[in-house]
Amino acid sequence: QARFRLMSYAPTGIQYRGDEELGKMPDFEQDKLKVAQSAFQLRQQDFLILDTETTGLRAAAEICEIAVTDSNGRILFSSLVKPVNPIPTESMAIHKISNVMVADAPSFSDLYLTLLNRLRGKTVLIYNAQYDLGVLHRCCTLDQSPWINADTFIKAFTAIDVMMPYSTYCGEWNDYHGSYTWQKLPGGDHTAAGDCKATAKIIKQMADYWVDHLHGLGEDPWEGY
Repeated sequence: QARFRLMSYAPTGIQYRGDEELGKMPDFEQDKLKVAQSAFQLRQQDFLILDTETTGLRAAAEICEIAVTDSNGRILFSSLVKPVNPIPTESMAIHKISNVMVADAPSFSDLYLTLLNRLRGKTVLIYNAQYDLGVLHRCCTLDQSPWINADTFIKAFTAIDVMMPYSTYCGEWNDYHGSYTWQKLPGGDHTAAGDCKATAKIIKQMADYWVDHLHGLGEDPWEGY
């Protein structure tokens, strides 16, 4: 749980590949350092950040905005998306995206090939990837166009969750669940692009913690890079 882990989506849920440490009382500082080291290593590589705003949090949720940025939060792609079904009032109250705003926006199927080409072969970091991968998969299945394939889309890129490592970094242990308490994205503004930028900031925050740790030991964090 302490590390950034690769994820693969299946219709039945998220399957994690990596070590499992749930249920054990943690060494908070060691877990924090593991996450910080992973974040530092990630920042030495090329990756994208993806975020969506949706019509809700239930099983039928659809995307109404999507954005992709580079590792520093620079916007590479951002668009409103017209969902198949109307945006409920309670969701509009959160992200301020109305049905009027998306009335002339492209549908997910209109954006499918653009997104696929943008994400293909990339490492993509997502805050709460379990949710976003699920809604991406769902939006693919809503369209019967022959060029849209949900499994092809999801498997085209390597997804890495950020929420679980950041929750470990924050160190709020939950005895009942035997794990770290999930943290809301700090600095997010409930826009897809804004939440991508907020994700970039916390990845840098965690990486900087590792740099400071090594400096404190008199070591060079960039040796070997």
